[in-house]
Amino acid sequence: MSTFPTDEGAVYLSVKPSKDLYSFHREFHDLAIAYSDSLSAYYLPDNWVPHCTLDMNLQEKEVSKVIELCRGSELPSHGTLSEIGLISFRPVVELMNYSIND
Repeated sequence: MSTFPTDEGAVYLSVKPSKDLYSFHREFHDLAIAYSDSLSAYYLPDNWVPHCTLDMNLQEKEVSKVIELCRGSELPSHGTLSEIGLISFRPVVELMNYSIND
């Protein structure tokens, strides 16, 4: 697990990236851009960090506690991507969703 170098107080699990994942992200980004006039620079193809957010909007002390709790637990080390979607954020609204296996 790790944190982003921002003030957002986000803790995430890292994902082992591959060329296929980055290629898929670029293609998905090209489709998703039609849904927004402004996308966060964090999610642009050359900036995106593949991850699974565990928690966010944490104070510094809370970030340390989440990391400590995660290190003491047996988090999954493998997973399968079965679907991907696009949301608008705050509030969360699902804009589109695609099954990877179809």
